[in-house]
Order: sequence, then structure tokens, then C-alpha cells
Amino acid sequence: MRPYIAFYRGRQLQVEAESSYQAQTIAAGLFKARKSYDVTVMLADVKHNPAVL
Repeated sequence: MRPYIAFYRGRQLQVEAESSYQAQTIAAGLFKARKSYDVTVMLADVKHNPAVL
């Protein structure tokens, strides 16, 4: 299990999952999002460079 940070409509939360797809699905349920593809997930245990994104 790896930690992921999920973002949806200005909110964020942390979930643990085996894959990014699973994290997205779990987070969509917690956010009560109608479509799981509206939820963005990123690994929480990796340093991300915002300039690259």
C-alpha cells in the first residue's frame, strides 16, 4: 500500500491504495464525486516538482 493525496473541487485528502486507479476510485467515493475521473491523485511519498507539471 502506498499513500496518495487526492484532489477534488478544492478539497484534498490522503488515501492508501495499491495503485493510482484504486486510490482514485476510493477518493471518488469519499468525496462523493459522480465521476471518478474528476478526482486527481498523486503519490504522497514522492517529491513532486510543480514546475514540471
